[in-house]
Amino acid sequence: MTGADQGAGGGRGQAFPRPRGLAQPTTLFMVPTTPSQHSAAFLVGLALLALFVVGAVGAKTSVGNVPGLLPAYAVIVLITDLLTSFLIASQFMLSGQRALLWLVGGYAYSGVMAVLQVAALPGAFAPLDPDGALSQSALWLYVAWHMAFPIAVLGFAYLQRTVPPPVSPTARRPLALTAGLGAAVAAAITMVAVLYSMDRWLPHVTLVNTYNNALLVKIVYLVMLLLNFSTPAILATVTRVRTVGDLGLLISTVALALDTLLNGLGLARFTLGWFLARADGAIASSVVLLLLLAEMVSLYRRVHLMNGQLNTQRERLLGLTDDLERARRTAEEARQVAERANAAKSDFLANMSHEIRTPMNGVTGMAQILLDTPLTTQQRGYAEIIRDNADALLAVINDILDISKLEAGKVSLERIQFNLDELVDGVLAILGNKARDKGLEIGALVHDAAAGMWWGDPTRVRQVLLNLLGNAIKFTAKGAVSVDITLLGDGPALPEQTRLLRVTVQDTGIGIDPAQAGKLFQMFEQADSSITRRFGGTGLGLAISRQLVELMGGTIAVESTPGEGATFWFDIPLQRAVAPSSSVQPLGNRLRGRRALVVDDTPVNRLILVHHLMTCGMAVDEASGGPQARNHLLQAMAAAEAGAEGSGPPLPDVILVDHHMPELDGPALATWIRSEPRLAGVRLLLASSLEAPAGSRESLFDAVVPKPIRRPQLLEALAKACGLRSEMEVVPRPAPIVATGKGRILVVEDNVTNQTIASVLLEKAGYQVQIVEDGAQAVRACLQARFDLILMDVQMPVMDGIEATRRIRAVDDRVPPVPIIAMTANAMTGMREDYLAAGMDDYVSKPFKADRFLDTVARWLAARAPRPEGEPDGTALLLEPKVLARLERTVPPADFRALVEGIVNRGRGRLDAVLDLAGADAPDALREATRDLAVMADSCGLVLLARQSRRLADGLAADGPTTDIPALLRELADLGHRSWDALGQRFLGARVA
Repeated sequence: MTGADQGAGGGRGQAFPRPRGLAQPTTLFMVPTTPSQHSAAFLVGLALLALFVVGAVGAKTSVGNVPGLLPAYAVIVLITDLLTSFLIASQFMLSGQRALLWLVGGYAYSGVMAVLQVAALPGAFAPLDPDGALSQSALWLYVAWHMAFPIAVLGFAYLQRTVPPPVSPTARRPLALTAGLGAAVAAAITMVAVLYSMDRWLPHVTLVNTYNNALLVKIVYLVMLLLNFSTPAILATVTRVRTVGDLGLLISTVALALDTLLNGLGLARFTLGWFLARADGAIASSVVLLLLLAEMVSLYRRVHLMNGQLNTQRERLLGLTDDLERARRTAEEARQVAERANAAKSDFLANMSHEIRTPMNGVTGMAQILLDTPLTTQQRGYAEIIRDNADALLAVINDILDISKLEAGKVSLERIQFNLDELVDGVLAILGNKARDKGLEIGALVHDAAAGMWWGDPTRVRQVLLNLLGNAIKFTAKGAVSVDITLLGDGPALPEQTRLLRVTVQDTGIGIDPAQAGKLFQMFEQADSSITRRFGGTGLGLAISRQLVELMGGTIAVESTPGEGATFWFDIPLQRAVAPSSSVQPLGNRLRGRRALVVDDTPVNRLILVHHLMTCGMAVDEASGGPQARNHLLQAMAAAEAGAEGSGPPLPDVILVDHHMPELDGPALATWIRSEPRLAGVRLLLASSLEAPAGSRESLFDAVVPKPIRRPQLLEALAKACGLRSEMEVVPRPAPIVATGKGRILVVEDNVTNQTIASVLLEKAGYQVQIVEDGAQAVRACLQARFDLILMDVQMPVMDGIEATRRIRAVDDRVPPVPIIAMTANAMTGMREDYLAAGMDDYVSKPFKADRFLDTVARWLAARAPRPEGEPDGTALLLEPKVLARLERTVPPADFRALVEGIVNRGRGRLDAVLDLAGADAPDALREATRDLAVMADSCGLVLLARQSRRLADGLAADGPTTDIPALLRELADLGHRSWDALGQRFLGARVA
């Protein structure tokens, strides 16, 4: 009787078999049968049948007792069954298939029962009963043995039918196996004990050696025969004999059935049928064991073969590992070479930037200075050509350097707050004149959900938008160029929430062939090579834009049809900021309910105007030109005279008229409106890229809206036209910084041309200028004299500007320290970060733009200038905000607010600690606490508090001067509270409790 665990192929309808190998446990019930195995099983079946026929023919032939046969038979069954149970148990531990537990228990039970049953037989080891009859309990044990094992096989077949077979968890397998074996042995021992104790009451199966033909015995024997013969039929039906294990178990159950039948045909013990039945039993217990052992030999052969293959593969892997190590070392060396080459490239580009920009500074600077001198018309034209070509060359240089910085990974993104509306307005202001010169309409619409403050890098967003909008203007001969900014997704963005913005730039230009659109974002590529000659340009702008957008985490694309314009768009993720979005407060409900008529022949302008007016709560009508507007107004006047509501459009309260329109332009339409008495109360606004003639502004229009149309200017014009200016709250804008002409400036520059340009521009603005040629001379000059501002070149012989700045900062004891502004032509390194880290306050790039250069100088001098008498600023005296202001630009607002609140609370705590110690007799502790307060105040920019704390600490020193300590403490208490209040109000907007 044999067994093995069930495999993947045991269930009906399941793909079979699983592949053989070492990766998964392979049992006999996972191995499919082969034709040769079917042939061998057929031969075994024939042998069993032949043995049965011989036994059946001579079943009653008495042979007599063969000494030692029954013990030998019991030992054979015990060994084979226990070995089979052990092997199946080991396979259960590997596979965890619960069906195997039935076979493990069945074989263990069979082996134990074989020994116990033979040992209990009289005439074998026990004597006959006194009346000559056999022990009936031993014979009933045979019945229990031959009925229990088929039940175990049927239990195995029942679980084998499930798909997939049940699998026990690995951790529970030892417990399940122990329980199964224990239950089988316990059942066998219990059966022996019960039957042996009931021996005298059990029905007699035999009388001496002859079987009893009583009805009860026949019924029991018939049930046992039916159970044994139905087991192989059920097993074959369930498993369909797909595996080697199924085939072996089928042979075993057939042999067991024949064993049971032959045992009954002999009608007595020690007959030929009885002995041959024991032969069938031995065969039944050996078949699966032989198969298991054969499978183990095959497995060992496969393992040995695979070990050889693994050794070969290991040697190959060792060789590959060596190759990989050599390749890794080669790659590492190549990486180091590439890094050195990249660093050399960066240094080369930085140096080239400096070398190119330095003479370019001379060209542009001298051209600007030349244009400020009296010139003839011809000379001025020549100078302007020089300036324009220098600017064009500088733009090419900037594009090439931008690409180089992007490829070298030298571009890092800032994360600061910026106003998207103001950024777009600034771009329109830069390119508005260019569009106006070409006669193009240009406008931008920032939808409400996208408007306001965002966290991001406004410089890079502006650069991409300038590139796309500049290209649109360049390639558009007539029509309009528009910008549309929307928020992708539903609903407005909440504070600190990252959302996706889509910026769309649309034009009515020459368009692009879709097949060539893919080239646009490649370096030095344009859709048509002839375009370079027609329109100029390096072909780098869109490549730079693509890399910048991808650096910001976005995407960029284009849609176009030749001759119908192009639409460029890019999506970028930004985080919503909390700050207010507008410098002009809304007009509230002042315009709500009023009606406006927008007259413009350009759909883009109408769309922008309608959007802005509707956000003010106005009802808006549109007209695509002067004649359409006149017809609209005639219908409205007719409906008003008839007094029939709904018969015509209502009269507008405000009319916005475009300046240049076909057939009937803005001033002509306004003249007709002003001549119509029924429209006397209508307010007229002119939307124009040019100033209206002096007379027409006063007589025809109530206000003028400059183009490109921007919402603040539109609201301001509406307020003026409707008489709402006095009711409108306008946030005061900072006054433009004007050079006062007062201040002594040190220019540190080694290039003679740059020295000349800087000195001419500064002296012409009224400043006193001293020039030195390197950093060492700058340090000596600062030790000998005081300057209000230092302009510091970065790359100089003897001592560069960064080292000179560090040394000047080390000896400068003024509060606040002298501003140092870098003058640099280096476009590769992280200029701003490096210069600020070195102690510089700002930088101007070469070539100089005179207005920007002088504006930067005036701004820093104005920050240092003392306030006039009568205008004291207590906060400015108490606080130098520059220290924390730098941090504010780089830290998210929530984190920065928490940081400042913590600083103020700790500062007040240190101040309270100083005042508490003042009442105790602990001068040393008071002095240390005062010094700690001075250090903290100094690090926060509280200049006066730090100075007063040091004075008190010096007065408390043992060798310090005689000082009125109580007076200093009173001053410190008052100054301390005011200082921390000033810090909280400056950065938090309110006092921190």
